[in-house]
Amino acid sequence: MVELLRKAEQALAESAWNPTEKRPVGLELVITAPEPEAIPGDATNYLGSVADVPQANRVNADLSHLGGLAETSLFHDDRQIRELQYSVKAGDALGYSMRVWLLCSR
Repeated sequence: MVELLRKAEQALAESAWNPTEKRPVGLELVITAPEPEAIPGDATNYLGSVADVPQANRVNADLSHLGGLAETSLFHDDRQIRELQYSVKAGDALGYSMRVWLLCSR
């Protein structure tokens, strides 16, 4: 969670992204594992957990251990996610990468 928020904070500093705008977003999650067919979870669990981290609307969560990162967000609420991409690939260790992008308003 901490590393994800650090990366989000860095991306915000390097772009014109405004997370307070409640615009639709897309989210891509790529899980890497030495044995992709034996990952210890499923797509819905990974997507739900990871999508909660960069949202501003974190209800009833004690985030004091995150310090200033607790204020970092890429979108207001995960209801803004309108497009999802998920894949599992072979890699040296269990891990993930995430990408979030703005969608054109419809």
